[in-house]
Amino acid sequence: YHLQGLVIKNFDPQYHVVKELPEYYQECYEKNLFTLYHVCDPHDAKAFAMGWFAVFPNEDVACIGEYPQWNFYREHTSEVQIPEYVKMIKDMEKAIGKPADVRIIDPNFGNAPKKGGNTVKEDFQENGMFFYDAPDSLESGHLAIRKLLGRPGDKEYPIRSKYLLLDHCINHLYSV
Repeated sequence: YHLQGLVIKNFDPQYHVVKELPEYYQECYEKNLFTLYHVCDPHDAKAFAMGWFAVFPNEDVACIGEYPQWNFYREHTSEVQIPEYVKMIKDMEKAIGKPADVRIIDPNFGNAPKKGGNTVKEDFQENGMFFYDAPDSLESGHLAIRKLLGRPGDKEYPIRSKYLLLDHCINHLYSV
């Protein structure tokens, strides 16, 4: 866990990483009782980093899928184009069992014009996918994640975690 404890100090694999969804979440998943968020962090040279997050009725969050499914941090170049990303996204969501309810993208690179003139968001939209801009504050994002993680291992003031990460999401695991 490359960055574990450096940015998100209350992340602990013992409490936050699971092989499969616990019973409550699995029941909700099977009944389609979750909102699916697709988060995209585009890059100009590397593969886009993407995650799929299920938000359940009790407002708990589980990272249930990601792209790439290999070690992103060793990736230096990618030739994948938007139509290929769209197909891959649709394939991932077919495997999950539903299309994303909400898609969000890094507002900086997502809205930056590329050499061809369009932004990444515009290219996705031309291919039938609409993205909202993610909030543009790293600090508030870290605070939100810390709040979701809780402090389940704190002996004095434990706070239940509201975040799970499936163990096959290796890049998300690597980055916390």
